[in-house]
Amino acid sequence: MANAKRIHQLLNRLYKICDELSEECDGRPCTPSGFCVGTPGEYLAADAFGLKLLPGNSKDFDAETELGEPVQIRTSGKGSYVPIYGSKGLLLVVRIRRTMIELIYGGPAINPWENARKPNHRGVRSISISLLKGLHAELPLALRLKKICTANQ
Repeated sequence: MANAKRIHQLLNRLYKICDELSEECDGRPCTPSGFCVGTPGEYLAADAFGLKLLPGNSKDFDAETELGEPVQIRTSGKGSYVPIYGSKGLLLVVRIRRTMIELIYGGPAINPWENARKPNHRGVRSISISLLKGLHAELPLALRLKKICTANQ
């Protein structure tokens, strides 16, 4: 698995470069998004929650727990919605804030799936970060994914 500390360092550099680009572009925002945040975010989330990442071409799931439960990992930078791909398994949604990971939701995927917007033409639904936070707050402790690593987070 990739080195989480090194990923934190590289993300910090990425955000600093984006800040410099914003300054050079007369203050127009230049923020990391897409795979620049999503891929490192998957590694950091897997490290923080003790998950085993699956190969990058795995369908529907990004990781699994020690017990083999499949996990979708969704990361967000500044976005207010995240896509989710199904109701099975577990869903872990984190927000990346420079080098900090904020847990948004970590538990069964069924509740977010049922509360998400209608599926698009590819069957993908989106759900708001604020709704996910509310669903996580209502989730019984026994069903929540547990953070095991707190270094640099």
